[in-house]
Amino acid sequence: MHCPRSPTHTGLPSIECATPASISLAYPLPLFKCADDITFAESLHYALSTEPNAHWAPQHRVCNPCIFRPTYLGQLETFSRDSNFILNSAGLGDLIQDQKDHESHVQDELQLLTAYHYQLWKERPKLHACLDKVGLARRLWAAFQLNGYIPLDSPFPAQMMTSQMRDVTWQEAQERVTKQVMEAHAGSALDNSKWSAFRRKVMVAAYRSVPRDMLFGIQETFKLDFQLSQYDTQPNDIFKE
Repeated sequence: MHCPRSPTHTGLPSIECATPASISLAYPLPLFKCADDITFAESLHYALSTEPNAHWAPQHRVCNPCIFRPTYLGQLETFSRDSNFILNSAGLGDLIQDQKDHESHVQDELQLLTAYHYQLWKERPKLHACLDKVGLARRLWAAFQLNGYIPLDSPFPAQMMTSQMRDVTWQEAQERVTKQVMEAHAGSALDNSKWSAFRRKVMVAAYRSVPRDMLFGIQETFKLDFQLSQYDTQPNDIFKE
């Protein structure tokens, strides 16, 4: 929900769906018109309380393996291993040599996501009332921190960004933000194992911050998905008292 595409599509419905009985809002409802401070709990509440779209619908409804009948079933957690096996089985093992290491992937993602969201900002003038070029940079910075690309203790350089963004085009803003983001990442790049551990820590903290009845709702909604993927339906680090 940190990037502009998400609040545009789901932010306002999330707030409209949230009820005082399940979630206490920090501010009166009218202040949410820009949908720029949606919480994780509000997003989950919306996903559990509405007819789900493909982004958060249970996967057995979106892509039922009994109907789709795929040749292979893989998991996101073992994507690299699974994709190598599938490519080799299909006689395309030579493509494996072109796979990038973790750090190359991170650098590509930082640049591509920054470029994508500034292009999106430029194409959607309605966003400008809620989000200026510096505000978008701040959101991207926070998103990259939560993804483990920038240290959590690296403060957003607000003063520098504000000064650099004055009277510049969106392309120039994109270039300057990309430069700052890449420099912040370069000083503390995590290897793949540490990055995975960090992401797990952030995810656990997010789920532990929501009401337990909401956790039970997630269990029930995605029960079959968990069973099909052999996931733990009640991980101790999330459900422990």
